[in-house]
This record gives sequence, structure tokens and C-alpha cells, in this order.
Amino acid sequence: MTKSMFRLGYTLLISGIMVAAAEPSSSAGTKIQVTFSGTNASGINFSGCFQYDESQAPQSSYVFNFRGSPLSHEICYQIGSAPAVSASGRPCEPFTIGTNGTTFQLQGTLRGSTTVLIALPSSVTFLAGSLPFCNVSTTPAFQNTGTFTVTNATTRELIFTGNITATNCTQSTGDINCSCFSPSFAPAPQAAAPYAPSKIVPAPQAAAPHAPSKIVPAPQAAAPYAPSKIAPAPQAAAPYAPSVVSMCAPRPPQPTQSMPSGRGQRAA
Repeated sequence: MTKSMFRLGYTLLISGIMVAAAEPSSSAGTKIQVTFSGTNASGINFSGCFQYDESQAPQSSYVFNFRGSPLSHEICYQIGSAPAVSASGRPCEPFTIGTNGTTFQLQGTLRGSTTVLIALPSSVTFLAGSLPFCNVSTTPAFQNTGTFTVTNATTRELIFTGNITATNCTQSTGDINCSCFSPSFAPAPQAAAPYAPSKIVPAPQAAAPHAPSKIVPAPQAAAPYAPSKIAPAPQAAAPYAPSVVSMCAPRPPQPTQSMPSGRGQRAA
């Protein structure tokens, strides 16, 4: 029983090694990444990128099909202010590149919903059996012109189309992150506002309790000017003294009465 288990384990180990050797490595070749940007007839901007491994073998002359391939293949795009759409590997398959003549054409279906078609003319002639690097000798393989089209993957209805006006190609044997964000559409940095000391806002005061309004009498017109009268100061009353009638005062003269002579007289 021990020998049987040993043989079974040995057989599985050999089978695993053979399968691993048969599958191509995902880092077998050089990764080519092309970023692009442009606008459509309505002035809506778009940007994106695609990536492929140049070591992918052709399915036929000038046709490179990445379906089921472990080698790098990716598409990402953003239209206007809409959310970016990105997929790599199986989620962006079928992923096919055609290099017939002097036109590079890539078609991929992202997550089964949208199909992207990117066509880039070139000033070089592509080879039938290999994908291009960024440069063919000293000539760039991709020009700054082309078309970008998005259609519904099911109905084939046109969703968006625009003209590519800028491209940039980079290549690396390591990992490259395909980002949809294009610096040409990045918002300009805003200058920092000049420093202003903060103002202390007083705390809101509670409303005063309601008090009935007081009727204020209308202002009276000033009386006409009259010169002031100086009133004499009040005099103190003189002390009381009874009046004295002088008994020695001379009496006024009285008229005299004359007696007739001889009457009533007695003889001596």
C-alpha cells in the first residue's frame, strides 16, 4: 500500500510539472502599453489605454487572439465624466489584435457588455507573425491619430465614437498598471486662497421676552419765547405793635360861646 501511494504521488507530481511546462508564462515577453486620448464631434473628451504582451503567438497571419491566454491583455477607457470601464484577462475577451499592413486594430469585449474598437494607423509595416514593440527600429509604431469606438456587445448599437489625437507607448518586462486617467484631462491645480484671519462669530443670543410696546407721546412744539419777569423777593412781615393814641396831643381849638350880659346874673 505504501508503494502504491508513492507511485500515485510521483505520477501526480510529474503530471503537474508537465502541465506547468505546457502553459506559457504570463511574464514570457515584453508588455506593451499604449495610452490614448481624444474628443468626439460634440466636444466630449475620452481617454484610456490598452496593454498586450508582444510574445503572444499569432492565430493566423496578422491576427493575434488572446482568448484564454495567460499573457497580459487589458483595456481601460473613460468617456467624459462617466465612471471608468476596465477589464483585463478573461473579462475583456474576446481580445484580438490585427496588424494587416500599416494599421493596428484592437477589438475587445469588456465584461460582456461593451465592445471597444481601437484603430491606429502607422508609418511602419507590421510583421505577419509578431506583435510590434513601441518602436520599429527608430520609428514609433503608433501615431497620434486614430479612432475609438464603443458599441453595445449584444445589440451592436453605437454608444460612442471619437477621434484619437494623442498616444503614448511604454514597454516593460515587469508589471505595468493600465490607468484610464489621462493627465491631459486632469483639472488644473487650484491656487491656495490667501490667508485670512478667522473671524470670531458671536454666539447667537436668546430672544428677549416679549414686552408690550409703550406708546410714546408725540413731541410737543416748544412754547414761544417770553422774557422772564423778575419777581420781587418776598418781604418779612413787620412785628405787630398796637397803635398808641397820645393823650397829650393838643386838642384843636373849640369855638367860644358868649353869654349875654345882665341875664341871669345876680346883683352883688
